[in-house]
Amino acid sequence: MLGPLRRPGGRSIGVATRQSTEIAKRVALSRPVLERRFRKYLGRSPQVEIRRVQIGRAKRLLLEADLQLKSIASLAGFVHPEYLSVLSSAPPVSRPVPTARGGVTAPNG
Repeated sequence: MLGPLRRPGGRSIGVATRQSTEIAKRVALSRPVLERRFRKYLGRSPQVEIRRVQIGRAKRLLLEADLQLKSIASLAGFVHPEYLSVLSSAPPVSRPVPTARGGVTAPNG
């Protein structure tokens, strides 16, 4: 199911929200079914997985290629290079971690 996240040559397809619909069509599922299966098996939505793949590709290109940010953003599937800049400078989002007693605590704390 994750194959349609990338076009041949490793290029991502479209914008994340629109991609979910395109992926659902490619794997012959409705978008809600696709989203439920992603959450069940990966623990995240198709949009989050698409962003994860795009960011991973951008990181690889930053390390391996001598390209401008605009080119890297395009190759990673971002429509606007500014969005990649915003994502790369934002701190990672962390979620509370459930404890054995049913409470929650901050990650790493």
